[in-house]
Amino acid sequence: MPISVITWAGKFSARILAVALSGMTVCGFATGAAHAEWPERTVTMIVPYAAGGNTDVMARIAAEEFQRAFGQSFIVENVLGAGGAVAAQRVARSAADGYTLMFASTAQFAVAPFMQKVSYDPLKDFIPIAVFGSSFSILGINASIPARTLPEFIDYAKKHPGVLNYGSGGVGTIGHLITAAFAKRAGLDLVHVPYRGGAQATSDLLSGQVNIYFGNSIELLPHQNGDKIRLLAVATDKRVSQAPDLPTVSEFYPGFYMPAWNGLLAPANTPARIIDALAAQMKTMLSRKETIDRLLELGVVAGGPSKEEFRTYMVGEQTSFGTVIKETGLSAN
Repeated sequence: MPISVITWAGKFSARILAVALSGMTVCGFATGAAHAEWPERTVTMIVPYAAGGNTDVMARIAAEEFQRAFGQSFIVENVLGAGGAVAAQRVARSAADGYTLMFASTAQFAVAPFMQKVSYDPLKDFIPIAVFGSSFSILGINASIPARTLPEFIDYAKKHPGVLNYGSGGVGTIGHLITAAFAKRAGLDLVHVPYRGGAQATSDLLSGQVNIYFGNSIELLPHQNGDKIRLLAVATDKRVSQAPDLPTVSEFYPGFYMPAWNGLLAPANTPARIIDALAAQMKTMLSRKETIDRLLELGVVAGGPSKEEFRTYMVGEQTSFGTVIKETGLSAN
């Protein structure tokens, strides 16, 4: 069976599922009194990876925007471990008062629950607020590997089974899954080296401690003209404007692409007025050209599914990624 994952574009069900969010009103913070009710103090946004990675960078951009809009501090706290499952568990068990949020990635909701035992329910324990942006993965190799194209790399890797290693942001992350899926599709024997975030994996790719890193666009695009690593391909359905000379993996292995989102979620039972206020402000910030351009420079497309569509998208994503995980033999279930 071919290994492939759907993108959200054109893949939503024709009928959007009715969810708990449907009863929310968009009156939110229309009055000064309501605005004073929340936030009255610092809001913490939990990021499931180390500082400097793509999720952390996007979270800090969002935090700046929220702080200006709401007039209170929004801080980013990096909570590491288990591919983001530790952070997700903490948020799921936090008070549903709007002061602890999660700036999450695809991994905590569509990857980690299939690849390890987690103590949270991805759908029941969270309220999806909005997708901040979607990014893409790039296959990068250390320049010590004598390959300049994807076919050359595959040929080299096949001649050195069990010798080359690949980094990831941790077990159960997109980087882990996408590389394992690629290795299976290409018939490669690679050794996994998990880190506690993409920034660390990128650093060791540059130094040569790891040979391969299927990293995020934010992490690897800045090095596309350097001499320490080579970027070979992108895991998208079509070539990207930020690196038009890079082929897609799907040009060699049709159907191979894996989208990744980053977005904001809150603990279940967080008041509707808070969810609506955050979603409305997220929509506003992502409609501004300066924000769109800032994200595009990082290789991120601003926005994605709306608040109402987000949960439906997550359900479909679990099905798609779950299939890939079982095909790679990484499933813990």
